[in-house]
Amino acid sequence: MGAGIDSRPYIEIYDGEVRLKVPPSLSHSLVQPRFARVMQDLAGERGFVLTELHVRVGAVDGTDTLYLPDVCYISKALRDRLLEGTRVPELTPEIIVEIRSPKKG
Repeated sequence: MGAGIDSRPYIEIYDGEVRLKVPPSLSHSLVQPRFARVMQDLAGERGFVLTELHVRVGAVDGTDTLYLPDVCYISKALRDRLLEGTRVPELTPEIIVEIRSPKKG
């Protein structure tokens, strides 16, 4: 089976180029849910904060971009598009957060 959404290592596609998603460090795994909780408190009833949501955002030049943001916010209007049953929705969340792990060495 080739690399993809359901296999490891996970990949992301930026501007048509396949890139491996870097495994999170312990500090990354601790920060992600805390950050999501703060964002959800700020979002209130206006929308939803999700972690590790696969999205196909595309690019201005038409190249494929499959993305797995650490934390993202989507409004209620965008949520309706998620509920349509598309496995990898073609949408761009209003806010995307990538949590950077400290470099080793």
